[in-house]
Amino acid sequence: MKKGYIFYLMLIALVGFNSLAVAADFKDGLAAYNSGDYVRAYETFLPLAEAGNAKAQHLLGHMYIEGNGVEKDTKQGLQWFRKAAQQGVKIEEDYGEITN
Repeated sequence: MKKGYIFYLMLIALVGFNSLAVAADFKDGLAAYNSGDYVRAYETFLPLAEAGNAKAQHLLGHMYIEGNGVEKDTKQGLQWFRKAAQQGVKIEEDYGEITN
């Protein structure tokens, strides 16, 4: 009984630490994005977005639409926007003409 209890406590701790690491990575990427270091932002956001982080997907969509740190690619940007939107992220109105 105690072994099972200890296992579950360790599992909860690992999940919690992983969530903190993802949040820290996202904040690092956001700081890079806001300072104009789009290459570092892209390198930070891409693995997060591929792992399903909706905020990172949303910002990658912006990066591709605007051509910030990546070659401008509306199709790729829209794909990231769709992934983020499927998780409940609202895409800004100023991209309405692209998404309609």
